[in-house]
Amino acid sequence: MSTYDVCDTWHGVTCSIFPIIMPDCDAGESCGVCLRAVKVVDCPSHLNTVLDLLPDCAAADLGELCEANGECGTSDLNNCGYDYDIYRKSSIPVQYNRVVKIELRATNLEGTLPRHAGLATHLEKLQLYDNSLSGTLPTQLGFLNAVTVTNLASNKFSGTIPHELLTSPNWVPAHCGGHQSGYTHQNTEGCSFPSLYVNGNNISGTIPTQASATCPHKPCP
Repeated sequence: MSTYDVCDTWHGVTCSIFPIIMPDCDAGESCGVCLRAVKVVDCPSHLNTVLDLLPDCAAADLGELCEANGECGTSDLNNCGYDYDIYRKSSIPVQYNRVVKIELRATNLEGTLPRHAGLATHLEKLQLYDNSLSGTLPTQLGFLNAVTVTNLASNKFSGTIPHELLTSPNWVPAHCGGHQSGYTHQNTEGCSFPSLYVNGNNISGTIPTQASATCPHKPCP
């Protein structure tokens, strides 16, 4: 299932189209490609022999040099000798939807939280509380470098809190939001505020010692 299918059909999933950096193209938009004029110093040697064999820019493959004759918005450049208008053809990046929120509260979810959830690096909110999810918390949640809230409260998770969630460089330090269960930061210092809620589960053990290392400027709650 593609990202667009998920965004269009899955209840509780919110997506956003992220901006892409458009290449600096000299022509080609009308043909759905990017054509960049070749600099004089990059023109092929043995000019006439090579350039006479180049395809036109509409027929050229991506990555190839092409000799333009007004197609695809090209113009007279004479950049590689008299009457030769040489471009390099490339593709235009495609805009993709990205999942930014998964909010499935009290939807009778069962099973485990897959480790692949850590691949959703644009995810900002993961709210799965009041369900029947079980198993352990995947360490891969530490890969969520855009997350602000991970609410897994009132499920059936067991095991310990993975220390990777507190030591991952992808998560901001606790003094800027905290990862401890139930701790909410008021964001008075302009920090991001990732929070991890795991209350109401079967989590055991002690709070990882790494928690103290994430509170360098003020006491942890």
